[in-house]
Amino acid sequence: MNSRSRLSVIIGSFLGTGFLPAIPGTWGSLAALPVIWVIYSFPGIWALGLFTVIACILSWWSTTEFEKHYGPDPGPLVMDEVAGMSLCMLLIFAFWPVESTWHLWLAGFLSFRFFDIIKILGVNALQSIGGGAGVLLDDLLAGFYAHLATVLLILFVF
Repeated sequence: MNSRSRLSVIIGSFLGTGFLPAIPGTWGSLAALPVIWVIYSFPGIWALGLFTVIACILSWWSTTEFEKHYGPDPGPLVMDEVAGMSLCMLLIFAFWPVESTWHLWLAGFLSFRFFDIIKILGVNALQSIGGGAGVLLDDLLAGFYAHLATVLLILFVF
């Protein structure tokens, strides 16, 4: 494996979290939460937006090299989950007057995992596009749905 391929595996697996056992997408999403929280809490919403864009670019880029070694949309490739999770939280904070509480972060995480795993409402159709686009777009749509579900949970439950 050349250095470009190794770098794509490191980035695509979000520093190796995608190689944790049994539930790589959940590990990747969970590992993204503290990073997203720090970025949102200190630099602010603009930095979270920039991080989301960078996560999307890195996901798309790393997918091509990653798939050469592990096949199409492999489990350890979790940078797409990082992008989807960050989009979920970005949309919540950018468009809804909610306070950053542990309830909100937990609801965002659980909602994202629900939509990413169940793949309803067109999420599965986007995955069938294939390549970096399909791998990324289904998680971004799951992130969009998760932000809506999270806001509803916060408004009506908490």
